[in-house]
Amino acid sequence: MSRRSARIPIDCFDDPVFVFDERGRIREWNRSALEASGYSETELESMPVDRILGGAETSAVVDTIDQCSDATDPVRLESAFVTADGERRPFDCTVTGLADDSDARAGMVVARDASERTELEDQLRQERHFIDQLFHRVPTALYVKDTDARHVRMSDYDLAPSDAIGRTDLEIYDRELAEETYADDMQVIRTGEPILNKEEYNPADQEWTLTSKVPWYDEDGEVNGLIGVSRLITEKKEYERAIERQNERLDNFASIVSHDLRNPLNAAVGYLELVANDCDSEHLPQVKRSLERMDALIEDLLELARQGRSIDERTTVSLASIADDCWDSVRASSASLHVDSDGTLEADPERLKQVFENLFRNAVEHGSTSPRSQTPEDAVEHGSTSHTEPDGSADAIEHGGAGVTVTVGRTADGFYVEDDGPGVPPDDREQLFDHGYTTSDDGTGFGLTIVEEIVDAHGWEIDVCEGSDGGLRFEIVGTGPE
Repeated sequence: MSRRSARIPIDCFDDPVFVFDERGRIREWNRSALEASGYSETELESMPVDRILGGAETSAVVDTIDQCSDATDPVRLESAFVTADGERRPFDCTVTGLADDSDARAGMVVARDASERTELEDQLRQERHFIDQLFHRVPTALYVKDTDARHVRMSDYDLAPSDAIGRTDLEIYDRELAEETYADDMQVIRTGEPILNKEEYNPADQEWTLTSKVPWYDEDGEVNGLIGVSRLITEKKEYERAIERQNERLDNFASIVSHDLRNPLNAAVGYLELVANDCDSEHLPQVKRSLERMDALIEDLLELARQGRSIDERTTVSLASIADDCWDSVRASSASLHVDSDGTLEADPERLKQVFENLFRNAVEHGSTSPRSQTPEDAVEHGSTSHTEPDGSADAIEHGGAGVTVTVGRTADGFYVEDDGPGVPPDDREQLFDHGYTTSDDGTGFGLTIVEEIVDAHGWEIDVCEGSDGGLRFEIVGTGPE
C-alpha cells in the first residue's frame, strides 16, 4: 500500500492545516491556517513548522512522518499554536504522513483549537484540588457514602481512609454507636431527608460529636448516597454538664438560705416583738438592727445565687434606655446621670438592669456622701431593687441635680459606668468584688460581687480603674461592638 497522496484539498478543512516537507518546513496551508497564524503567505513559505507549533520540537514533528505509514494511525500532539504577534493558544494537532508521486516523504498537520477543552480541564483540576484540600485540611470528619452506606471517600481527621473505604459504620465502630449511625445513614438514603446537628455519644472513646448528613444526588437527581460531617463537641458537653452541676448547687444553696436560715430568722423577729411588748431594754434596738442585717444578708445571698446561673437567652438591649430605666429606680435626687453615647448589646435584660442598678447605687450612696479626701465606704449593699418604666431615651440623658455625676458610655468592645466621686485607692480596688468586702457597718458586701457574677454569666469581663475626674470607672468588656 502506498502512502497517502500529498495532493489533498486542504481548503476543505475548517481547522488550520499545514503541509510540511521532510525537513519540517511548511509548503502548503489553507485559509484557516493563514488567518489563525497572522502571518503573510511569504512569511509562511518555508517556515519551520515548530515556529507555528511552539512546544513541539521540529524533530519531534518530523519523526512522526516515519510513524504515519498507511498501516499506522495518525499521531496526535498537544501543542501551543504561536501566532505572528506571539500569542500562544492551545491546539490539538493531528500529524499524518504523506507521500507525493516521487515518494518524497512529507506530513500534514491539522490543528484544532483546544482553548475550551484546556479551560475546562483547568477548572476540573482546580475543583479536584479544592475537594482534596477540603478533605485533608478541614479540621473535622468529612465523608461520602454510597447507597449501601459504605464509605467511598473521607477525610483522615478521625480515621485513616484506608481503614474505612468500602466499609460501613457497622464494620468500623463500636456496636452501640454503629447501629444508631448506620440506621441514620439508611434513613437519609431511603427518604432523601437530611439529619442535621444530631449529638452522638461514642462510649468506646467517651467522646461526643455533632453530626449532619445530607443526601448525595447524581446528575439525574437520584439519591446516590450521602455526604456527612461530624465534629467533636466533647468539651462543649463537659462545659454544659459543669454548668448544670453549678446550677444545681446554686439551687440547693438558695433553698438552704431561703428556708433553713430565713425560717429561724422570722421566728427570732417574732420573739423580739413579743419581748419588746413585755420589757423595755436598751439592747433591743441593737438586736433589731442585727436581725435586719441578717435579713438583708439572706436577701443578697439569694440574689447572688440567682445571678450566678448561666445565661440561656439574650435579646438586643438599648444602652441608653436601660440606663435611664435603672436610674429612675435608684431615686437619687442629689445626683445626675449622663449617657455619653447610645448603642445596643446582646444581654439578659433583667440581669443587666441589676448590673446598672448596683453600679449606680455604688456611685450615689458612696460617691456623693464622702469628700474626695476620704476613703469611700462599701459598694452597693442590696442586690434586689424595683424598676420603673422610662418615658424614653436619647443619645444623651441628664437626670438629677447637684452631687455626684454618673456617666454611661460605649467602648470599642463594651461599655463603662463612671462617677466623679472620691474614688478608691488602687491597692483597695481588687477587693471591691470580694464576697462580703465592706467598710460600712450596714453593708453586706455583696453588691459588686453580684455585678461580677452577672458579668461572668454573660461571658464578659469587668475591670475597675480611676475615672477621668478622679472617681471610679467600671469597664465591662467582651459585649462586642455596638
